[in-house]
Amino acid sequence: MHLWAGLPEGEFVDIDPWATGQVDQLKEQTQNNTAQTTTQVKERILKMSSVVDKADDSELLLASRSEIDRWANAYVAVMGAPPLEEEEPNEAQLSASHRRINVLKQRPCADFGVWLPFARRTQKAQKFRAFMPVGDGTYVVREMPGPQNLLQWLSSWKAYKVALIMLEVVSLAALQLYEKTVERLVMQWPKCWHLIVLADDKGRAERLEKLRRRFLVDEDGGRPVPADWSRDRPWTTCFRALALDSEYWDEQVRHPAAAWLASGRRGVALAPAEQVAVSHLPGGLESVEIDKEESGEPRRKDKRQAGAKRIKLEREELDKLRRASCGGQGAAPAKSKGKGKSKDQAGVQICYSFANGTGPCGNVEPGAPCLQAQKGAHKCQHCLSPGHRNGTCSRKA
Repeated sequence: MHLWAGLPEGEFVDIDPWATGQVDQLKEQTQNNTAQTTTQVKERILKMSSVVDKADDSELLLASRSEIDRWANAYVAVMGAPPLEEEEPNEAQLSASHRRINVLKQRPCADFGVWLPFARRTQKAQKFRAFMPVGDGTYVVREMPGPQNLLQWLSSWKAYKVALIMLEVVSLAALQLYEKTVERLVMQWPKCWHLIVLADDKGRAERLEKLRRRFLVDEDGGRPVPADWSRDRPWTTCFRALALDSEYWDEQVRHPAAAWLASGRRGVALAPAEQVAVSHLPGGLESVEIDKEESGEPRRKDKRQAGAKRIKLEREELDKLRRASCGGQGAAPAKSKGKGKSKDQAGVQICYSFANGTGPCGNVEPGAPCLQAQKGAHKCQHCLSPGHRNGTCSRKA
């Protein structure tokens, strides 16, 4: 009972109930040691709910420095080098995992809502949106604590993976296989992260223990079990079986994801890389569109803007040509009944002074040369005849 309470072994006092001489002295010494130990625990107390699992309200003590050093050496023996700073679990996380897995013999599960790299308390408020089916074909949105996308999940997973390797609980190959399974689901269903993260948490919290009991029953019944199964160290086999359990991932992710997408998703279909960028990369789709712009491939929005700009420039150029062809006086009215034509059959500008009978050429005879600086054709604006002016034209009448 003393050891299971997490108290140091050196402070244990065995009292002989049949002793006659120093019973009272031993009781007093035991009470003093208990009070001192209790005071020490209260000063260094840790909550499992703030380290590894929010549903666990038990308390624990930090592991000794020698144990933490031994765990660090075990990781170096497997990986060949110490873990990176952003992937290394702290002393509280290692102590909580050791107590939960090796002392209490429970499943190696960590809640990624509180298990974070650097033990950053600022990210405890991170939440993801989950869409829960109501039963009539509709869904309700709920906010749940946990990583919001694959990048946040990987940051917590790497620290969790280092802790399991340090404690020699799960092999590196089984952990990598499980990580690849989650990444493959994200690539296949990038819009359904809420289903993937819920299935991951449920798998590590519940499915691992069910798989362990199944293999234990098969071994006791004489049925075949996986080659790497060990009754004392079962979690490597359980992680590998969970990663390869297609029935579980179909039930928890693939089938609900197909129903969710078919129930009401709207919009233009995106490529898998674009869907992953929208759901899991900082900046969303803009990060993919920036890459397209740098590679020389224009974006869809830029194509529309370029087309509208080109049409506008063509219209402006056409207006300039029309004004130039009319001598700067604007476009020629093709079917004007009041003013008549501005050019003759050859495209030469008509002399308005001759046609109207005013100005320098108002009194010259038909067929005489134009007296203005810019020579024009002496013709009628209505019928383009050189024999009379506008006022005497029969077509105008």
